[in-house]
Amino acid sequence: MAEFERCSGTQFDPKLAALFVEMLKEGFHIPREKRREEDAEYAKRQNLPDENGVQLNRVLTEYGTGKGNADHLTGVNNRSYGETEIEKRLAQGHKGALLVVDLDNFKNINDTYGHLMGDKVLKVLAAALAESAGEQDLVCRLGGDEFVVFLTELVHRDLIKERIHKIMDAFAKSMDAIGCENMAHISVGIALSPADGKEFPMLYANADKALYYVKRSGKNSYSFFRDEQPYASGRKPDTDLDHIRSMLEGDLDLGKGAFKVPYEEFQNLYSYLSRCVKRDGQMVQTLLFTLGNEDREYLDNDICEEAMATLEVAVAYSLRMVDVGSRYSSLQYIVILVGTNLENGRMVAERVINQFYKIYSGASIGLSYDIQTMVVKNV
Repeated sequence: MAEFERCSGTQFDPKLAALFVEMLKEGFHIPREKRREEDAEYAKRQNLPDENGVQLNRVLTEYGTGKGNADHLTGVNNRSYGETEIEKRLAQGHKGALLVVDLDNFKNINDTYGHLMGDKVLKVLAAALAESAGEQDLVCRLGGDEFVVFLTELVHRDLIKERIHKIMDAFAKSMDAIGCENMAHISVGIALSPADGKEFPMLYANADKALYYVKRSGKNSYSFFRDEQPYASGRKPDTDLDHIRSMLEGDLDLGKGAFKVPYEEFQNLYSYLSRCVKRDGQMVQTLLFTLGNEDREYLDNDICEEAMATLEVAVAYSLRMVDVGSRYSSLQYIVILVGTNLENGRMVAERVINQFYKIYSGASIGLSYDIQTMVVKNV
């Protein structure tokens, strides 16, 4: 009760917090034998066994949505029902595509705007998924900000991509409608059955790996399990610098979200770099550091975050104050070196890498870099 009262208005909705405290106090005032009688009577009415857990069943039935298979917050299917139903369809020989859908930077939404806003965003996403689903499709919430969609008998890639774009468009429009445009985006991993798995655990694991690839490659995109690149960006890891350079030159749509810098800050950065390149023939180098192993094995999120934090420290130690750096993805960090030629840029990169390995003490992970001379078009 003290926790409900302490967090009322922050972590918990104040009305619900007050209601829970009231219910708890009422429960303590009811004699134990009286509670047992009420539970037994309720179990008899609902044709439930008179045993431990009846009180929970009562709450779920009377306070819930009335749909035993529904997630209490979003109204879509819950995890238990979803996994069971997908497993059943796979066992019956149905083909299909499993989409694992995850909100990008959801923790930041909760931390910045509060959990009530986080809940609203989850509801908006669930509605977008349900709106975009076909009659034979299945949508469920696994927990947190992760959802699963099973597209029954849909295995054609172009049709799957059309469906994902429909989901993304519906989510963006709904977020705009509540005044939260660009607050959140989604990433999607895709696995096909039977090619990527004939049972739910394997199918989910492979879709989750595809999702992980999207997350570490810039987010706000989607990828099939057997592919090497997210479709929304259409780039391979070894051509990321070409993509970034093209965006700086104005060839790409800034609304794609591939370069994770707020637009206002990006405008200032672009203007600054343009002046540097045009003024006195000054040289500007673009460095892209990439964490990972040569075989691109699946890396745990905690390992990635620890390594990236170490890389940021190494960059801070090795760069001048005039240089600019920013996270490009969960495994990539981009650096702009002003007034530096290609040879000196390579020396800076080696200095960063040496500093990284001096202070990094986590799991084994590689660090490589690519470098290009930046050229900005006349505007």
